[in-house]
Amino acid sequence: MKRGVVILLVFSILLTACTGVQYGKSKEEAATVQDAHIGVKGVTVNFIKNNPPDVAYEGSKLNLVVELKNEGAYTSSGTLYLTGHDPRLVRISPNTKTFSQLDGKTKFAFGGYEAVSFVSQDLVLPSGTDTYPVDFQASACYNYKTEARIPVCIDPDPSSILENEVCKTTSPTVSGGQGAPIAVTAVREDARPGEVGFQITFTNQGGGIVVDKYSLAKCPTPLTFDSIDAVYYDVSLGDVPASYVDCSPKNKVRMANGQGTMYCKFSLVDATSPAYKSILAINLDYGYLSQVTKRVNIKSMG
Repeated sequence: MKRGVVILLVFSILLTACTGVQYGKSKEEAATVQDAHIGVKGVTVNFIKNNPPDVAYEGSKLNLVVELKNEGAYTSSGTLYLTGHDPRLVRISPNTKTFSQLDGKTKFAFGGYEAVSFVSQDLVLPSGTDTYPVDFQASACYNYKTEARIPVCIDPDPSSILENEVCKTTSPTVSGGQGAPIAVTAVREDARPGEVGFQITFTNQGGGIVVDKYSLAKCPTPLTFDSIDAVYYDVSLGDVPASYVDCSPKNKVRMANGQGTMYCKFSLVDATSPAYKSILAINLDYGYLSQVTKRVNIKSMG
């Protein structure tokens, strides 16, 4: 091998080791890809620049393009709705389109992307009006899931006076989100002889509305009190059998003021074993509504 090739190869290895960043990507972009289960976003909704424009004219057609990005860790599907306009003046058909398989971000790749287009017929101004403002609202209703894996210390005999070097029972620190709009924000551990309990708190941090997954067909309107703020869950602890788990409330938590809490108690199979480390697995299942609004002023050609 020629000396110049060897020097170039060594330089490339050193550069990769020093930066720790994929070629062509900023440190921030690389960190986003590597940390798939960090963050508080799901499917984000935005109008593409100038589609629609700020100003449109009577008699012309209007192009509206909505971009959907899955910025969370869970693969999702749902429906996009375009509302806010008077259908007698701005005729858009259909104003509803489905999207499917928007892949969640992974350790190695960004999440899925889709651009959805809507085209109006010729715009109409109300009689005697020179300018008519329209606030177009794009609403994405979709299913999503939060998957949190929390390292915990389990001590079947917390009253023991023996020191244990493996771990000590403390309430784990939870921050930064788990790559979903609902984030587990606090876990408080309660150790007792032969059992352990966890108070789990989660918060809506995605900026949208939590929808009961069984009410997504009603989204975005009309959403009633019974249709929102419902989160279904599944919680497990290491290899503790499901029959040894007792959670309250059962199966579903109704959030209040953007926050939900549940308490899960685990009966330990071996109540005499030393303390050990385990994983508390928390899965939250829900529907979500993300929206964006864009104003367009429709003007007369005269």
